[in-house]
Amino acid sequence: MASLYSRLKEGYQKRVVDRNVALIREVISNEKQIMGRQITISPTGSGKTFMMASIIEAALRLPQEPSFVWLTHNRQILVQTENEIMSALGAYTTPVSNIEQGIQSFGGRVLLFNVQKGISGKKAIPWLGQWYKRQNELNRPIIFIVDEADEGMSGDNMGRLRETLTPTLELGFTASFKKKPNEYEYEHVSYEEVIESGMLLHNIDYQASDDVNRGEMMKRAIQQRVWLEKMAESLKFIDRYFVPKMLIQAPARECENVAVELKKELGLSNDEFQKQVIVHTQNSRGLEDVEDMSEIRYIVGDLMVERGWNCPEAYVLLSTKESVSVAKGIQLLGRVIRMPKCTPFDERFEMFNTAYVYIAGKHAIEESCRNFTGGGVIQLPPPREVMQIEKRNDIKVPSIITYIDELDKDPEDRDLIQVTENICSVLESIRTICEKSLPSISGGRLSLVEGRGAVSRSPVEIIEAEWNVERTKKLLIDSLCKHLPRNYANIVAVIYQSEMKSKGGLGSTSPYIKEMAEKIKESTAIRKIAETLEYVYKPYEWPPHKLVIAHPLPTLFKRSLYPKQQLNNEEREFAHFLDEFCEKHSYHWTRNDTSDVKLFRGHYPDFILFSEDNYVFIEFKGKHLLDTPDSIRKNTIGQTAAAYFMVYINSDRQCFIQKGWAGEADTDFGEIDLLTAIKTKKRNRL
Repeated sequence: MASLYSRLKEGYQKRVVDRNVALIREVISNEKQIMGRQITISPTGSGKTFMMASIIEAALRLPQEPSFVWLTHNRQILVQTENEIMSALGAYTTPVSNIEQGIQSFGGRVLLFNVQKGISGKKAIPWLGQWYKRQNELNRPIIFIVDEADEGMSGDNMGRLRETLTPTLELGFTASFKKKPNEYEYEHVSYEEVIESGMLLHNIDYQASDDVNRGEMMKRAIQQRVWLEKMAESLKFIDRYFVPKMLIQAPARECENVAVELKKELGLSNDEFQKQVIVHTQNSRGLEDVEDMSEIRYIVGDLMVERGWNCPEAYVLLSTKESVSVAKGIQLLGRVIRMPKCTPFDERFEMFNTAYVYIAGKHAIEESCRNFTGGGVIQLPPPREVMQIEKRNDIKVPSIITYIDELDKDPEDRDLIQVTENICSVLESIRTICEKSLPSISGGRLSLVEGRGAVSRSPVEIIEAEWNVERTKKLLIDSLCKHLPRNYANIVAVIYQSEMKSKGGLGSTSPYIKEMAEKIKESTAIRKIAETLEYVYKPYEWPPHKLVIAHPLPTLFKRSLYPKQQLNNEEREFAHFLDEFCEKHSYHWTRNDTSDVKLFRGHYPDFILFSEDNYVFIEFKGKHLLDTPDSIRKNTIGQTAAAYFMVYINSDRQCFIQKGWAGEADTDFGEIDLLTAIKTKKRNRL
């Protein structure tokens, strides 16, 4: 049998294998010292499993005789990996099932392990300890090969695994690299390289809509899959035969409901459903017990559809999630770009050189298509380095009252009935001024072979179909949350939905819900009603530490509750003024972040000056923002409710100015204003 290495494609596959094997040799020979896990980024469909197996095959022949632990993040991928490599590495391989069955096979140099399984059980740790002891006695360094390194390859299980096996080197492989601490990009493969190698489909056809309900998109996706299966019948006598499969992505909580809808749409009996459909969620891992996929036609799941499961026969994808971002869209597209046997079909079967994607929800599918071939994955910048700043324990902080986004009574309290009815009346008045329309579906084609991100868009299709009522309700609630706590917004939406029954139900607003939602957010009437409600206020508890961006270096302040602060230039100038004032008069201050004290709904003033028993809020504004409706509202309510200043730097930057309110002129801001305010007992009065 030919070696795995001899079957690698020229170009990126041999480059990845050669570089990783060279790194293994250099590290275990003490020629090079490296820090952290070295990550190879390689797109979906590029043959990562095959490359990893080839790396192990080649490295097993090194004079130092390294041993390997091949780590996956779930059992189904582990089974797939085991099936793919046993023929080439079987004599060296010890699968995780040996641990589960207590088989004493400690001589194998390649251990296949599922991180999600964990190693806290009574069997696992002793078994791994004996395996490690055996490798150590033979002077074999241990190398970790981490598949889908971006998914679940950290935390307690991984920590215990490192403690038990003490690897000399960790090599990670992933299609979507989001840098974590102690991880570094080592090798990168672009989609262009994979496309040029002929391993992927030529095109992706898509249809997407957040207007129609998921049933409409499901029908379209099913029709496409059924047609493909009919076309595939001809392959039995001419080419490689397979049963085209359809992946359905849904939130975990919805997977069972989607499966019921699928069964009804297909008209399947219980026995047919069991043969043709798999439901795979975090709680129901239907895929794990399936090794023969030939009878399977539909796979319903959540994370499994997004992640690195290898299913070249998946040609149709339906996503029913509420939203699909650009990055997630790229991951989803990657589920259906693999080609059976990694070889394109001739023109007689051109339909099998294309994948088919359907999105029922808010989507960025076109942006995903355009970014799809741009380097393989969206390259996210590494997270900015942060440093932990401890709270000073020698400072006594007064009881500072913060706004909590909750009503001070049960949202279903009888006292709120009239308020709820008033809000519903406003909603109805907004509804009557919005226009009706029909739902639409956008579509297009991504060509993988005609250049980077070449997308052609089809005309928008206007159709007669049921509207997406769940999305309508969500938009209604989200827009109400601009003014109301979410639990109360839910109650208002339910009452309004009930009132709409005589007018055709909430679904009748679907044609214009986007416009309606925007008007709700802008509604002065709802905002004024919300301002009459009583909300929860309670003392704020300051966290024991805060995380501050480390670069550029944060500024050190003597009198700040958290000694180091990261501020922009104007804020830093004002903070120095506060620090000097507090030093002179024995007060303290703190930068008030978004997660800290809220004076009222939607407003957390930038700084808090405090003594042992009193405090003052200061909102620091850029001059260009002073006269916006939002600033005027904050200044008016703030000065009414508490000791509060809105401050800015004047044009020549010679002094600070406090913004007047209720027709008052702006005035210079100085120490006397702060001294007067801090000595005057004035707390939040909202």
